[in-house]
Amino acid sequence: MKNTILFTMFFLLIWSGGSMAATINCKFKPVITKVGETGANEGKFFVCASSSECYLLGLTNDERAKSRYSTAMSALVADKELNLRFYNVTDCETARVDMILPTSTWLVK
Repeated sequence: MKNTILFTMFFLLIWSGGSMAATINCKFKPVITKVGETGANEGKFFVCASSSECYLLGLTNDERAKSRYSTAMSALVADKELNLRFYNVTDCETARVDMILPTSTWLVK
């Protein structure tokens, strides 16, 4: 029995590539939402926790990005916190800088 458990744990570790995926939540009150800035960010949705800390929500022609943007706008207008969940990211700063798309978004009461 003990050998079976050890083998299973070893197999799962090898199968996962040696690392376990982490899920993080980034919670903040949005201060700005942006759509289609001129230049490299044209055609993209953003939500900002401050004037310089903006998270990518996706491309303007993507239905899921439109849903994320709608949730961000609702949080901004209602003065509520927004929670962005990221999969397989180490921290919020990495998600923001690397422009990782959130896997889910929701309002926090």
